[in-house]
Parts: sequence; C-alpha cells; structure tokens
Amino acid sequence: MGGVDTALEMERMTDMRVYADQAATTSLSKTALEAMLPWMTENFGNPSALYEEGRTARDAVETAREKIAHLLHAKAKEIYFTSGGTEADNWALQMAAAAGARIGKKHIIVSAIEHHAVLNPAKSLERQGFRVTYLPVTPEGLVLPEALEAAICPDTALVSVMYANNEVGTIQPVEERIPLKRTFDIPKPAHQVELTPEMQEAYRSRNERMEKFKVEKAEQIRLNAARTAPSEAGNKELAHKVKEEFDKEK
Repeated sequence: MGGVDTALEMERMTDMRVYADQAATTSLSKTALEAMLPWMTENFGNPSALYEEGRTARDAVETAREKIAHLLHAKAKEIYFTSGGTEADNWALQMAAAAGARIGKKHIIVSAIEHHAVLNPAKSLERQGFRVTYLPVTPEGLVLPEALEAAICPDTALVSVMYANNEVGTIQPVEERIPLKRTFDIPKPAHQVELTPEMQEAYRSRNERMEKFKVEKAEQIRLNAARTAPSEAGNKELAHKVKEEFDKEK
C-alpha cells in the first residue's frame, strides 16, 4: 500500500501548478484595477479632444504624471507614458542614439545579458552605422567594472546595463562596482538659432492662426450643443406621443 500511496501523492503533486513567470507577465494588482476601472468603463474620453470628456481624461493623465514625478523626485515634463517596457527601451535607445549622433557620438555600450528589448534595438543601430560594445559578465551575471571602464570612449553616447536581470535575478551593484572614473569633455550645446525677421513673422502668424482655430473650434462646439438641445427635446416629445398612441391601441 505504501507504494500506491506514494504514487498517488506524486500524481497529486504533479497536478499542482505554480506560475513562475511573474517577471514577464503578472496579474494586475487590485489597487491598480480599482483605480483604472472608472477610466475604462465610464470616463473614457480621448485626452487629446476638446470636449468635456476629453478634458476630464486629460486632467487625469496629467495628475498621474505629476504623482509619478513626485515619487521619482523628477519633473512632470520628464515623465512619458508608453505601452510597456519594450516600447520604453526602444524609445530610450533610439532617442539617445539620435541625440548622440547629432554631436558626433555614435558608440553605444550594452551588457551581453540585456533584455531583447535592448539587444534588438542595439543590433538595429549597428546596421545604421553605430558601433556597439557588448560587455561580458561573470558566471553570476555581474558586469566587470574594468570592462566597462575600458569600453567607454569620447564618442560613447549611451551605456545601458540592466539593474536587475529578469532571467537570473542578478542585481548590478552600480554604485559600488561600476564607478565611472573617466570624464570627458561634453560639447557645449549649440547656440540658439537667431530668427530672421521673416522667420519671426511666420512664427507670429502661425500662433495667431492656432489661436483663431481654437476660438473657432470652441464656438463650433457651443453651436452644435445649442442645435442639439432642441432636437433632443423634440425627440423626447415625439417618443412620448408615440408611446401614448401605442398605449391607446392596446
């Protein structure tokens, strides 16, 4: 009987499932779900629109931006919302590369164990003419500080090293193990372009057109609302009459 009991116990344990992929996809927290439900079911206006629902949604987005900035000790204008980590990684690498290229810096450094959301954009940038250095790591997944320091050069635009690895859980002791001792002269930003009188006039004219458009759009919305109100009232009256006739026929 002991063998049968052991077999049954093993079968029962085999049927148990444990979800161990939380690092990739996890369930939404109850708190986040409750906070988002009103915006997914009731207040779902387009935050770029001028109508009331759109303005309400826009206010919510900006409030969220300010709260996140406060938590990160950042400025609200520094917070951007993306669809997820993959888009954010791609955006960060592509924008940093573009900014570097404008001042002659076309070298990027990434670790060999980065997420593919970083490695694939890095390979794409290589095909665009950028030079990419892939840093080796120890068997424990730690970036060698001497390898990083040796890789940095005057035309390095970006260093991307995953702080906490999603596969093996290694946390890079950035402040302790990777001190960046080298400093390079950072080119001063280009002087602001001085606008010619013609350019100033074009800029002023554009602003005037935009302001005029906003006023006209607001007036159009007001007129549409005014036209719709009597129509809605008339529809209700007609519906009431139809109901009365229907009740009489019954």
